[in-house]
Amino acid sequence: MTRTRIFLCSFASGLALFLSGCGRSQTNVEQGNAEQELYIGLGTEPEGLDPHIVTGVTEHYVLLALFEGLTTVHPETLAIEPGVALSWDISEDGLRYTFHLDPRARWSNGDPLTAEDFLFAYERILTPTMGAPYAYMLYCIRGAEAFNKGEQPDFAEVGLSSPDPQTLVIELEAPTPYLLSLPTHYTWFPLHKATVLAHGDMTDRISKWTKPGNFVGNGPFALQDWRLNHSIEVVKNPYYNAADAVRLNAIHFLPIDLDTEERAFRANQLHLTSTVPIPRIDWYRANQPERLHFDTYLGVYYYLINTEHGALKDARVRKALAYSIDRESLTEYVLKAGAKTCLSLHPAEHRRLHGRGQAPPTIPISLAAYWPKRAIPTVRASLNSSFSSIPANRTAPSPSPSNRCGKKSWASTSASTIKSGKSISPHVRHAISISSAPLGSAITSTPTPSSA
Repeated sequence: MTRTRIFLCSFASGLALFLSGCGRSQTNVEQGNAEQELYIGLGTEPEGLDPHIVTGVTEHYVLLALFEGLTTVHPETLAIEPGVALSWDISEDGLRYTFHLDPRARWSNGDPLTAEDFLFAYERILTPTMGAPYAYMLYCIRGAEAFNKGEQPDFAEVGLSSPDPQTLVIELEAPTPYLLSLPTHYTWFPLHKATVLAHGDMTDRISKWTKPGNFVGNGPFALQDWRLNHSIEVVKNPYYNAADAVRLNAIHFLPIDLDTEERAFRANQLHLTSTVPIPRIDWYRANQPERLHFDTYLGVYYYLINTEHGALKDARVRKALAYSIDRESLTEYVLKAGAKTCLSLHPAEHRRLHGRGQAPPTIPISLAAYWPKRAIPTVRASLNSSFSSIPANRTAPSPSPSNRCGKKSWASTSASTIKSGKSISPHVRHAISISSAPLGSAITSTPTPSSA
């Protein structure tokens, strides 16, 4: 399945006026255009900036600006490209990956970045007492699952080693063709050991190391300020190894609710919004289509059903629920954002990205299936209409009415005076376009009036 983002591209004229004494203050867009700073709507306040604790897409957007992993991806093709690792060697049996780190890599405080920083981060996320929700993303590493589950207490037995400061060796449980794409996720990012330990123990979940003034990252931007429920400001990191390619001086991430965000966009207070209210999609399509841009990226929305609860124990009830979902009508008339229906957890759009001549297996979604010509089983059951007893699985992306098994509507505004293009590193491009895994690039429009 795919989710789609809608970009609202607006600028310049039609600016909101704010009077201060006898003068007129600048809007965020005006100020950002003049100072090469981007204002982005996040939708919700991030739950944190610790990559071993967070699980959401919102956090992912910010962390992409603050960290960089061993590898990264091309912003348009998703081809794997070097990140902190300049190159890598793969053994003939596919069980051993040797990463050669960039000797220029530095932390935002100027400290050299070495393989030890990756080993520390991987030990931290896999340590059972850390309780990292995404620790399983490292289970492909030999011995990682046993260590994380407490079955084997010695981290030295995990398939991770560093023969020298610029070399990281990863040994796998089994050949993992997608291994090079895993380090692009924040669970695989390095951590500055001295900073984490300066503010508590390695596995402390509540720690001040992620606060402004303490935070040390290795991404294209550094944390400048974080005002709860107001904004997160990141500024250009002068120690980033590709700092010359980063054209933005700062990014302002603003957690604003859906309707307020769209109004802020029209008032030129945002360059990009996190989404578009469903009732406004048709309006923009009809009146300002040049500001609306769809960008597809991979994502799955589903409900995890408690099959031990009440009537849901009966497979016929679950089938009835599955057959009753008319995804075509939901995506076309309710979501209205070009969403695509799907029958598996592995969408067709993703299979072409593997590029190894063989598509990975498709995992069917039994609950979400819908076949119009098949009869719905006759089942009489009484269920709580609030569905409060049916737990939903909140994973990235988080469930929302517009985030079904298909494209999601996102909105963004892009100032033509802010330089953005292929010269910006992939991670920066991802951060500014608010895309964790885009299948297409964001489009910058020419300035147009922002009346509505």
